[in-house]
Amino acid sequence: MKRILCGLLAFSTLLGTVGCTANKEVTETMPNEIETTTQITQTTQAPPEELYTILSKEEYMDKTTAGFLGQLVGFFSGYEFVYWSDGRARVAMPNSWFEMCNGPYANPNPHKKHSDKLLKNAETGLWESWMDDDYSIDILNQYILKDMYAQYSTVTSKVITDDWVKYNVYDMGGGHRSVGAYGLMNKYRYLPGFAGSWEFGNRYSYCYEPCIENETLGMVTPGMPNTAAELSDIFANVTSDQDPVVWTKFLVTMYSLAYFERDIPTLIRKAQQVIPSDSFTSKVIDGCFALKEKYPTDWRKAVQAAEREFTLFHDRMINDKTLEPNVNNSFVLLALLYGEGDYTETCKIVSLAGYDGDSTAAICMGLMGVLCGMAALPEEANRLIWQDGEGVIVNLAYPDSSSGYWMCMLNLPERMKMAEIVDLYRQNFESILLDNGGYIEDGNYYIPKQTLGTVDSVYYEDFENGGLASYTTFGGTVTTIAEAFEGDHTVKISGSDAGASGVYTTIDGLTVGEQYRVVCYVNTAARTTAQLFVREAGKDGVVATMYDQQNYSRRTFVFTATAESMEFGIQIPEAATQYKYITLDHITITRVQETSAAKSVTITSTPSDGKYTGKIDFTIEGKADKEVLLKLTFANSTGKTINASVKVNGDNFNVAPIYATGTEVLANAVDAVYIPILLQADSNTVTLDVGSASLYIQKAEVVTVRELW
Repeated sequence: MKRILCGLLAFSTLLGTVGCTANKEVTETMPNEIETTTQITQTTQAPPEELYTILSKEEYMDKTTAGFLGQLVGFFSGYEFVYWSDGRARVAMPNSWFEMCNGPYANPNPHKKHSDKLLKNAETGLWESWMDDDYSIDILNQYILKDMYAQYSTVTSKVITDDWVKYNVYDMGGGHRSVGAYGLMNKYRYLPGFAGSWEFGNRYSYCYEPCIENETLGMVTPGMPNTAAELSDIFANVTSDQDPVVWTKFLVTMYSLAYFERDIPTLIRKAQQVIPSDSFTSKVIDGCFALKEKYPTDWRKAVQAAEREFTLFHDRMINDKTLEPNVNNSFVLLALLYGEGDYTETCKIVSLAGYDGDSTAAICMGLMGVLCGMAALPEEANRLIWQDGEGVIVNLAYPDSSSGYWMCMLNLPERMKMAEIVDLYRQNFESILLDNGGYIEDGNYYIPKQTLGTVDSVYYEDFENGGLASYTTFGGTVTTIAEAFEGDHTVKISGSDAGASGVYTTIDGLTVGEQYRVVCYVNTAARTTAQLFVREAGKDGVVATMYDQQNYSRRTFVFTATAESMEFGIQIPEAATQYKYITLDHITITRVQETSAAKSVTITSTPSDGKYTGKIDFTIEGKADKEVLLKLTFANSTGKTINASVKVNGDNFNVAPIYATGTEVLANAVDAVYIPILLQADSNTVTLDVGSASLYIQKAEVVTVRELW
């Protein structure tokens, strides 16, 4: 027969196989295959098969079904938010508390009270699993991906916003109905990369949601870890702009690799490559391996030590300690390491470890499902959840409560067969596979081999050494204080009437001509400007700003290295008074590559006094197969955020907020907004509507961004 093709990607191999322990046998009923409606191209000439990893449809469905069910197994087994009588979080609960699929969310529990979400339908006689945020957004994501390919034949951010509003999402934390992602999308139509931002109004951006709601994106990108990491970046930023986003990329990559890599330590180490090697996240991963070596047979001592060693103070998590992403994810990793491939033992450890235990168990057991397949599914899970393929997810608001605690999507089916949800994963995998150069033949998936990318990190600093030994200070008072974004220390700069005040350090190991991204967290006193800079010694360099942000907000910018060593720092500019201050924390600098994705970009509107008001029109020449970024280097001197609505070829692409940069417009500023768009015509029109506000635009370009090497 002819092979189904959609392009060709040629990469070197990366995957291996080792066995996994299955504890109990269960008769499995796989979903009926439904032919995908994805548009495809047929050809009689195929590329060589050595460029592909082969996965049979049967094995994909087996592992994906087990992965989806594993989330539910973990959720219905895990203990969440258990405390001692004195208010301390309880860690490492007794073995006697563990019962597979019969934890606090499954039945009335003498050890911890939660609302039951595993209920028997009196009419059908079937057990039904009610929605929870540990898998509700994972399911929503599959509808979003389906809509993306139906409407645009590729992944695009705008559909995430469209669908969160269309499907009327009830979620918790970063997805909150009023001050989280849903609230911002519904009120302002913010695109995903902005809806998760504290600066633009997401008051739960510190929460664990990205990790628990997106990890199964790896189940639509099996054997394509780089594609998985890229997909994670788009979806994780819906609900956060902090550490959980980094952890999500790691988790999604693990899920993707788990279809072929069965050795758990190797799996973890491979996925670790997609996060900065010097970050605290990476230190936690290394620390988990060290704890396993220190306590080789005692997981309880390991998780107790992990809580002590990996807990970071978070400025907005004072009352939500058990949401700490580093501790929670360390519990996932320790359960995997100590479980050693045994499904039941892994479930027991992660269910009893503590903190956000239903969520960590869902993450961990979803991965174990992919690793072990349906052969490992316990009899209890089949009897109570899968029910030989008849299992149902209930998508209803609980009758006695209107709160978002009962997660649901009001405009999706009220009852969803699990088998149909799994088949939706299959359909989306096939769309992504074809979109990324794979093909399907004779019941097999031919997956382009990808060499797993690595982050090229050149600098990380969280000031947890408590000092400024590597920094040069100037101007006003510079100290380290305890009011940190994360951890116990941050840098505070108080202004001076005499001139600029700030700190800087030297960044070594740069490659001249290469581009680097700075990510850091800054706050300021009222109506105060903070200027971040990168420069050669004795030169001006480039500047990015933060204005009037009285809580820590993320600032990111890209610079091109003009020397192998350059100075990075922050300052309060000249003419600020000594009563003004700024603080800086949690700095990461990594190499990126911004590549032009269009032949030309022309602003066709005419500015007045250098500023654009109302509708700003662009003509962009050149078609792009995938989503690209309209990068606008700007100055916003209005003192407030500008909400810019976007149209591409007449189609609404929702809204990008543009932060305030202060009153001064600098020629060397690199403040930029990146707006995700599609260019599906040879000549494209884009309109940015800023209403009555005025915006300086120094440069407009269309780019793609490479982060892994």
